[in-house]
Amino acid sequence: MLNSSKKLLGLLCAVAQLSCASSVDQQGIYGMLNPSAPPQVSQYAFMIGTFDCHAWYREFRDGHWVEAGERDAVWTARYVLDGYAIMDEYRDETSNNVVVRVFDPADNVWRIQYARANPTVVRSAAAREVDGNMVMLTEQVSPSGHTYSERVTFHPLADGVYRWTQEVVYSPTSSVIIFDMRCARRSTAH
Repeated sequence: MLNSSKKLLGLLCAVAQLSCASSVDQQGIYGMLNPSAPPQVSQYAFMIGTFDCHAWYREFRDGHWVEAGERDAVWTARYVLDGYAIMDEYRDETSNNVVVRVFDPADNVWRIQYARANPTVVRSAAAREVDGNMVMLTEQVSPSGHTYSERVTFHPLADGVYRWTQEVVYSPTSSVIIFDMRCARRSTAH
């Protein structure tokens, strides 16, 4: 499993670098949506650009979720793979994540590849648009070995602003937000 994760991570990095270089050369730093791409590719258009983000988060301690702190981050997204996909990078003081998002018209779902280094995490997921939000629901395994559901949601709020939440889901009507972040597009004025 680790060997296949390393191969996938290497492939993601190679695709991202080649695609970004092509986008920068031909279409500017954030690329462009291909007019021939499925119209759903524009569902993530709200996050194209560089965003300054502020988040608060919780940790599970002694059987309870407790507020653990706040952090600032930068999230940058661009069109890649000739405008048929989106690649985004999230950076804060503790992590650096890369995500490639490709819409699969055959299944009407977003196919997502997520990679993080230190510690290494590589995983696949799927997302759908639900009531104007982009929602991803996955099964996770805690460090103690318990399986739980996790919901990650992008909430476009206004032009140039979005909210990103990560929740532990206990049932269809019960969840706890463990990471809550607001991001605003960085000004291009100098």
